[in-house]
Amino acid sequence: MKKIILLTVFLIVFAQNCFALDPSFINKFEGTWYDDSGNVYMTISNGRINGAKVVDIGTPIGSNSGGSANVRVIDDKGYRDIYFEWICHTVNPLLQINNSINLHKDKDPRTFESVGGIYLGMPQSEVLKRYGKPDLIDDKDNPSIIRWLYRNDKWIIGFTFGCVSEIVIFANSTRRFDWSGFNCYNSPDEYRKKYNMNYDNISTGEHFSFAKPTSDFRQIGCVVMSMFSN
Repeated sequence: MKKIILLTVFLIVFAQNCFALDPSFINKFEGTWYDDSGNVYMTISNGRINGAKVVDIGTPIGSNSGGSANVRVIDDKGYRDIYFEWICHTVNPLLQINNSINLHKDKDPRTFESVGGIYLGMPQSEVLKRYGKPDLIDDKDNPSIIRWLYRNDKWIIGFTFGCVSEIVIFANSTRRFDWSGFNCYNSPDEYRKKYNMNYDNISTGEHFSFAKPTSDFRQIGCVVMSMFSN
């Protein structure tokens, strides 16, 4: 009898540790979420996901700006768990469901600037259609970002959750930013003036950073446009 009581207490404590967060946490994601095709996939409102009530949330890993957690809901089919991963410190928040489905708060997640028609938030599949397979795929430096290198054009496209999260233009690249026409021959000051940047941050959500100058004083080593602040 004592063993049964102890086992029951253990299971209760274990469940509380696994799902111990106030369900109201889900409210930070309130609104309509769209898939990569622009279709409505998920609506979160009043503690419900597509009408299913959120009953518990596992302790998140990370923070409000980026992290993951298991969300438990209940509907007429019973209980089920949904695995959430999120990046919310961008102008276009990203939410990935069950390690497979990418969702956006905006039906069209494109941002202000682009390079060769590639914009931050574009699905990886669209990049593949336009430019084909890259010469090199790098995911060693930062497992959360997969980078595709196109050697001939000297540029890199980085992906997070299967969406473009950064674009790198190197010195002597054939690529330029579509709106401004800028590349590595333009100085950081020119970028700040052109985009009206404040601390390398564009109000529309793109963030720029610059590598150290090359031996040619006219050029910067590379310019990075990212959805993440530096």
